[in-house]
Amino acid sequence: MGRDRGGAGQDKGGFHHGLHPQQQPSRGQYGIRLGVRCGKGLPLDRHGTWTEPSADLTDLRGERSQGGRLSKPLLPGRGASYLPQPPRGLFPEDILPIRRAGALIIPGGERRSYMGWRQRRWISRGLGRLPLRGKGPPGEGSGRKGGPGPEKKVKLRSLVRHMSVYGVSDAVNRATGFFLIPLYTRVLPKEDYGSLALLYSVLAFAGVLYTWGISGAFLRDFTPAEEGERREVFSTTLGFLGGCGLLLSGAIWAFRGRIGALLGVGKGLVGLGASILFLDSLTLPFLLSLRARGRSGIYLGLTGVRFSSSLAGNLLLVGFMKRGLQGVFEANLAASGLVLLCSFPFGLPYIRPKLVLWRLKGLLSFGLPYVPTILADRVIFLSDRALLKLLAGLKVLAVYNVGYRLGMVVLFYVRALEAAWVPFFLSTFREREAPELYSRVFLYYVAAGGFLWLCISLGAHLVLPWYAPGYEDASSVVPVVASAYLVYGLYVQFLVGVYTERRTRLLPPIVGASAGLNLGLNFLLIPRIGMIGAAWATLAAYSAMALTLFLRARKLYPVPYDFLRVGGLASAAGGTFLLASLLPSVLRWGVVLVGYPVLAFGLIRLSSRDKKPLLRK
Repeated sequence: MGRDRGGAGQDKGGFHHGLHPQQQPSRGQYGIRLGVRCGKGLPLDRHGTWTEPSADLTDLRGERSQGGRLSKPLLPGRGASYLPQPPRGLFPEDILPIRRAGALIIPGGERRSYMGWRQRRWISRGLGRLPLRGKGPPGEGSGRKGGPGPEKKVKLRSLVRHMSVYGVSDAVNRATGFFLIPLYTRVLPKEDYGSLALLYSVLAFAGVLYTWGISGAFLRDFTPAEEGERREVFSTTLGFLGGCGLLLSGAIWAFRGRIGALLGVGKGLVGLGASILFLDSLTLPFLLSLRARGRSGIYLGLTGVRFSSSLAGNLLLVGFMKRGLQGVFEANLAASGLVLLCSFPFGLPYIRPKLVLWRLKGLLSFGLPYVPTILADRVIFLSDRALLKLLAGLKVLAVYNVGYRLGMVVLFYVRALEAAWVPFFLSTFREREAPELYSRVFLYYVAAGGFLWLCISLGAHLVLPWYAPGYEDASSVVPVVASAYLVYGLYVQFLVGVYTERRTRLLPPIVGASAGLNLGLNFLLIPRIGMIGAAWATLAAYSAMALTLFLRARKLYPVPYDFLRVGGLASAAGGTFLLASLLPSVLRWGVVLVGYPVLAFGLIRLSSRDKKPLLRK
């Protein structure tokens, strides 16, 4: 076996795994496990032979093992994969991937320090995605010939079902503020309502420091784990969030007078806001565990508890008792406490009086790189409110916030996708048909989102006169804000590669640059064109986020997005909007309710027909 780069098993473009285990050299040994389904490393000798004779081995073509040893060499053929040129110090004949229970083993042996970080990164990026390339072992086809198999359809139905439940849950959560706008705009002065909008934005920013980006890490570790491991993840997360929340809320209470003076509100509101954030941080692990276990019905029920209690509290304290902003925060505090109390029994089996440090380290190593990303995203959400108050006044901010709330109806749809999307792709990304499935979801998202955008954009001027009298000027920002959140949904879908490859460190510079762009555009546009400039700045920031993330993530986990059809759907939505704007009301809604769905359905059907030959191959 040659030790140079021109050795066996190599060609111009790279090398293949064409070596029998008995041909492995006795050179310095190295072993690594790639994949998520095997819980422990498996014993191999230097020939790549299992020390357990009964071990169940298959090569990449599906050939069974005999006595713990592969029966045939791994030659190019069905399921064989080519990898790029290995880095210096790693030779083709040193690598032999073996597939077992969805994991990839590189046999070798004992010394991990034999390879440097470049070699390990090459292995992680290359071999870690082998199950996604080629056709895979026999018996793992995509179903019936010429179309998506039954498993793919079942997974799509599962995603749609969970999206529906989480969409309703998020819509109900956010609908609390949506339904309370008629109350606030009639009872509160415009200046007070503008202050409320600013306070909510500050709370959204501060809430990041109470959760530390741990939501995605919790779902990743909790979802595939056994019950014992789930208890460790849950207890560690709850203990960490409780301790951090207690310290932060105590600090805010100690300096609530200065913080209130800085924001232009009373110190009592600042203290109530800190208490709300603390209760919500304690509730987070309970809600995340329900999502991870697929208990979407209970999740929806708890959302209903929050909605009904918050609505009733606001009607009582703000509507009847006229307590103003103080009543708004008191009602929210009562709702947060009630949700925590109701969710506690569902997480009780997972609570243990211990905090596992290595678990916490794993959670934070995944979540902390995401914190700057969330903070930058909150800057995009907060900066327009703060700068509108500074450059245009609280009354303009109040009008802008009403239009922003209407445009955020699209965010209900996006949050529904996000809540179901992350657990969905984390549980399916290793499967062979996953990239094609994600492409279809992307197309369906754009089609449905375009219809929702049309309804909101064209219906705003009809709703505002009775929904928020005196705030009719807010209709001008609704289409732009709705577009911004529709584009944000594209960003959410492009997260697949970042999450699956644990490359969350890519996100802070992407979102941070977009936040900087948002700040610059706000300073540039608000003094010139007012609140509509803030809306355009938000759209530009989210567009930059989505585009930059796509350009980076496509190298980590390639997904064959059908951008031609997506562009057709976007053009159909834009053309329908322009045409409907020129027509009378009766014809306008006929075009929206009939014309666009027909165009969208035709484009999706055309896309399906184009992909049938690929599926047959």
